Amino acid sequence: DDDLVVVVDKENKMMLKHYRKIDKQFKRARKQELRENTIQKLLTFKRGTDDDDDDDDGFDDDGSSSSRARVRQLLPGEGVNVFRERVFDPVKNNLAYAHMGTIIANSGRDAKAISIAFQTAPDLEGGFDQTIKIITKKGKGDVWILEEQLPAPAIGEKSQQSVINGNALTRTYSNGLWAPVLHRDDRTKTEYLFYAETPPRCLRPRILPQEFPIPRKAIPKRWIIGGDIKVRMRSFGSGENLEWSKAKTVYRMTTDNVSIPKVIANKLTVVQVNNADENDDREVWLLPFWRQRSPHTCSTARGVRNAAGVLRSTDKGETWKAYGSVQFQTGAKGRWVIEGSIFQNSRDDTLTMLMRSSEGVAFKSLSTDLGMTWSAPLPSALVNPDSKLNTIKNRKTKRLYVAFNDETISRDSVGVSGDDDAVKGTSEDKEQTAGGKKRDELVIGHSDDDGENLYIFARIDEGLTPPGVMIHYPTMAFHDEQELLVTYSISYNNVTNFVETPRRDGIWLARITPPKTIDESLPKRSLRTIVLDINSQTVVS
Repeated sequence: DDDLVVVVDKENKMMLKHYRKIDKQFKRARKQELRENTIQKLLTFKRGTDDDDDDDDGFDDDGSSSSRARVRQLLPGEGVNVFRERVFDPVKNNLAYAHMGTIIANSGRDAKAISIAFQTAPDLEGGFDQTIKIITKKGKGDVWILEEQLPAPAIGEKSQQSVINGNALTRTYSNGLWAPVLHRDDRTKTEYLFYAETPPRCLRPRILPQEFPIPRKAIPKRWIIGGDIKVRMRSFGSGENLEWSKAKTVYRMTTDNVSIPKVIANKLTVVQVNNADENDDREVWLLPFWRQRSPHTCSTARGVRNAAGVLRSTDKGETWKAYGSVQFQTGAKGRWVIEGSIFQNSRDDTLTMLMRSSEGVAFKSLSTDLGMTWSAPLPSALVNPDSKLNTIKNRKTKRLYVAFNDETISRDSVGVSGDDDAVKGTSEDKEQTAGGKKRDELVIGHSDDDGENLYIFARIDEGLTPPGVMIHYPTMAFHDEQELLVTYSISYNNVTNFVETPRRDGIWLARITPPKTIDESLPKRSLRTIVLDINSQTVVS
């Protein structure tokens, strides 16, 4: 009888744990629904075509949204010509994953080569063989050459799950490498490779399959996201050294008296500072990063939130210091603004950091002191399906370019085929999206007024993207300040397990020649700040 009581007690505890988990998931879903309803009031989009309204940024002239607000998309085939090529096919390289590309378009000794770095793994994102690869093309007529793999400290481990002939399999792996960012200093012809490296202690254990309380497939060992920010260098100038240097730690995950992984994604921004007293030009280097909570392995202390900031250097990368903690002060700890991209405003030298967010629109933070302090996150009028975006300014024309997924916010009911009012977004069919995200319609916009009026002139994706395919994570670079190069990823959503035939996943490169003038008849978006007045359901600038 005592044994029966113990068994029943265990079953009751399992059931209570199961229902507590369901209750927690319900609360999360309710919070997400409330956020989306708020965003829906913020941006009430309806598909349609322009007729007598030249202002198609989704807002009335008084700055408010209304049920008549319309947003015209740039359709496939519209805009300038886009040449696309896949530069790295993971399957042909016996891999299953490649993502987060970064690019420099003036690489090499003659500054005419193109180099793209990305993270890759044999099985899945964060797999404990994840590393960084670099692929280079010296000229338009040349082929892409895969450089030697980055050297990394190796650590041996005995796997208890894999046994061969009665012996435990010994497998050697490197520290997890994430999120490469390439930069080149043209004056010294030095190239920098920044990345995040996960410490050995932060390898998550293998998760076994389970049937109860929630069915789940087995998940192999994988790294937590991010870690220490590190940098390697190579020089094509005086004292030429074509090999990547040993890694130098820029910012540890244990800095700031709290252990929280650091991650990067967007390119370093160089701000020219004219010092009239010294009659000299100084530079400030700003590398956007964010602090991302780790809930389990190497867990982050309670109360610590995801927060964005910048790594700042005034001596061209010799020393770095972190500034800013841009975060949401309320709501779930999973809310975030991350993957910032920085540009300098033309009018008053204010710095704008445009960020991906969990809230359905891109957020921005402003700095008026060269990146030492940053404002609280401000919602912009640019929609964002929780996906990385990228900004760049042409050094000659000072024109701003923004690459982003032009995804709008969904309604509670998703329109079926033939429904002209159907709108895509963050809560479209959960089975077809990664955590509610849908990432296609990858476009490029340009602006002469720092994003107040942003006109879409190129579309990277080719339209008719099947559910489960994500075309995302753009990074731009100018080649000779004339040709715009965009590296991006095509990925398959592991929630849907969808795979195309033939496969398209991997690292891609788009070549675009931007128009010299801005065509104001093209679809328009805006980066202007918006504030929601829930009571009146209006948006004001």
